[in-house]
Amino acid sequence: MMELIKSRLSAIKWFANVGKPLESFKNINQLSSIFEVGEHLGSAIWENTTLEAANEISGFLVNKHSSLFQHWNIIACEARNYYKKNIAD
Repeated sequence: MMELIKSRLSAIKWFANVGKPLESFKNINQLSSIFEVGEHLGSAIWENTTLEAANEISGFLVNKHSSLFQHWNIIACEARNYYKKNIAD
């Protein structure tokens, strides 16, 4: 399973669309540079957003896929480490 996750993480073009118009999304604050992205990723608002998303994912897994939830922290930790070592640079 981790190989699939690593493969999918590696295939994402993480910031390929920075500065390009987002026609399919309305009412969003679009950033125009990597510098702005960095500023926002370090903000309290972003931290709160990611915490809320993590809580929603955990709640979904507990309710719908309890056996997967038992392994979620291991999977998430491995994926985070892989991202930091291989993608975030």
